[in-house]
Amino acid sequence: MADFLVFERTVYTRQLDRRMFNFCLIRKPGLILYIFVRLAGAFLDLFGIKAAKKLRWSFLKAAGDLPARFWQKNARRLPRLFLDGERVWLTAYPAEAVSPLAEMTGTALYSGDDWQELYGEAYWQHEPMLIADAYPPKIKSETDTVYIYRGRAVRSEKEFIARKCLVGIYTFLVLLAAGVGLGALCLYIAAGSYRFEMFMSYLSVPMIPLLNILPVVLLVFFMYFLFNRVWAAFGASALITLLLTLINYFKLSLRNDPLLFSDIGYAAEGGKMALEKYGIQPDLKTVTAVGICVAALLFTIFFARARMRSGRLRLLGLIAAAAIAAGCYKPLYVSAEVYRDTSNNKLVSQWSATGQYISRGFIYPFIHSIQSAKKTPPEGYSPKLAEEILSRFEYRDMPEEKKVNIVAVMLEAYNDFSKFGVPGLYDEVYGPLHELEEKSYHGELITNIFAGNTVDTEWSFLTGYSRLPEFRKNTESYVRYLREQGYRTEGGHPCYDWFYNRKNVNRYLGFDDYYFFENKYGAINGTIIGDDLFFPDIVDMLETHLESSDQPYFSFSVTYQNHGPYDEDIYWYSGDYVINNGYSDSEMNMMQNYFAGVASTSRNVAETAERISELDEPTVFIVFGDHNPWMGNNNSMYTRLGVDFDFTTTEGFCNYYCTPYIIYANDAAKEALGFDFVGEGPRISPCFLMNLFFELSGMEGSEYMQLADDMMHASPLVHMYELFMADGEVTETLGGKESELYKEFRIAQYYEQNRIIKE
Repeated sequence: MADFLVFERTVYTRQLDRRMFNFCLIRKPGLILYIFVRLAGAFLDLFGIKAAKKLRWSFLKAAGDLPARFWQKNARRLPRLFLDGERVWLTAYPAEAVSPLAEMTGTALYSGDDWQELYGEAYWQHEPMLIADAYPPKIKSETDTVYIYRGRAVRSEKEFIARKCLVGIYTFLVLLAAGVGLGALCLYIAAGSYRFEMFMSYLSVPMIPLLNILPVVLLVFFMYFLFNRVWAAFGASALITLLLTLINYFKLSLRNDPLLFSDIGYAAEGGKMALEKYGIQPDLKTVTAVGICVAALLFTIFFARARMRSGRLRLLGLIAAAAIAAGCYKPLYVSAEVYRDTSNNKLVSQWSATGQYISRGFIYPFIHSIQSAKKTPPEGYSPKLAEEILSRFEYRDMPEEKKVNIVAVMLEAYNDFSKFGVPGLYDEVYGPLHELEEKSYHGELITNIFAGNTVDTEWSFLTGYSRLPEFRKNTESYVRYLREQGYRTEGGHPCYDWFYNRKNVNRYLGFDDYYFFENKYGAINGTIIGDDLFFPDIVDMLETHLESSDQPYFSFSVTYQNHGPYDEDIYWYSGDYVINNGYSDSEMNMMQNYFAGVASTSRNVAETAERISELDEPTVFIVFGDHNPWMGNNNSMYTRLGVDFDFTTTEGFCNYYCTPYIIYANDAAKEALGFDFVGEGPRISPCFLMNLFFELSGMEGSEYMQLADDMMHASPLVHMYELFMADGEVTETLGGKESELYKEFRIAQYYEQNRIIKE
């Protein structure tokens, strides 16, 4: 009885064609030309096309003696049990690839393209016969078959199938456990500062762990079908999910701001800022998480080594995993109803956007945020309907006598902490601000943000939009309206032009010129300048323009001084700005560094207003804070100061989101605009601040600005998280008339954002 061994499954169990090609390519780089032919062959092979094999092995024509050299180096990797000369090999590999090894071992060889012919030829020439590990589909003949599975021979086909099933089930369970474990680990990290208590609250809403873990499981299986290795599947999945989860963890810790899908576009600059400014240090939780993943990876390397041999089954697996993911996206992950049903308010306020995000884990709300990044039209939107809404208003030019100069400045991380009752604050911190408020029209902005994402307030002010688009083209804004009215528009920011892509966005918004570190401020002293140099330059630009032109002037500038974090180890200024009321050294350093910078800003704001007051030309000075400052991980300093951030109350909500605004006018501007600009103004969203100025000045503006006026009076708060204000209280709902107006406002806003504008 002759023994026949199936070469590919019994004698040499690795992927010969790829290994041999790589071996030959290294020694003969010219074979790189065959790589595209091989890729085409691999694709055709998935569909069982016979010509695929010839394409994948076509490089042998130019390989010369390299296959023989390959076997001289790799023959030792073959099981010696199967290399005696009394055996005969059956192989569908080309003879040119395998013959050198057969000659080395003195083994008989049957080689060909078709398995049926190979079995038939062997059977008729060497009856009776014994075949070790028949190649599927099993050849129907009178031959005996010995199945070899993972190096062990089994006589029973049932035992062979049972072994395959057991290994398959084991591999499936390992992959499933890897996905569930990784998803659960990410869910635990997502709890952030709430720790185990929040993690347990997830379990009380079964949909939350399901929605967070399911994507990880699908990703693990997808990666397995892609790489055909359990360790690679787990490693790639862990790299993606754990990295995003840790970014979210540190972003929450440093800035109380979760990671949204739209943040991916700012990944490079955000990472650079985090490393340079915040000095991220791994804590016990992150180190433990990484250690668990490394241990799991080592386990899969040594104890989960099974692979799929069918390329077609792997392709089906890839398609199935992708199809399940796609099928779940809309009904589960985008659904507003499901998002409401997963409400988990045991530890967070329903008004806290960050809290609502954390209360649902990380992976689920991160995927849910994809829809926000896509900026889908509001319900019921059509260009025709938007035009009908705006047609109710008539575009109004600014009267010539009211075209006053406007100087606007947004202050980085500036808020008035005296309203929080912080004990021991020196008068010089906010004294100049309070004196200026007495001579100005002043109030508070209810921003969308806290301790970061400063451009939300910035661009809301410049555009009048409550929800911002992706600025990738010319976009309607108040800047463009002022240009249409004959204004010169410019501004400055002493930081880098690439940060938040301001260099391009400001051009899209309609600025004639804008100055950054690269094209102006870096030349002053080689560093990012502070407010003592920046504010005088703002007025100098105004005066330079007034000396050379009769054109009305609009400038908008953004400060950098007071950007967090605030050093807890060293006090960088001189003098005291807050009395030590039992604070630790690190707490004192943090507060002193922040309040010293704020005192400088307050003084410079007041001095700028004084310089503007001396001008003969009518000029208005608008100044406001962008967001509350970062004050320690997990808002530790706010907690220490007893600041109320209870989102279930309007006071706590406003403490979290509100910053001051001031509209100051010199005497010439007061006369031109017919208003004294003194008094206390309302709390409003940043998108309404320019509307408020126009209303006080007796002007109407464009069609959209007039619609925004109506919206401002219906609800001075239009928060990005669908929160409004009625009778001075924050609310989630509007009355019927106001609700309809809000729908029209959103439709018109989307239309304005997407109109094609030609220069």
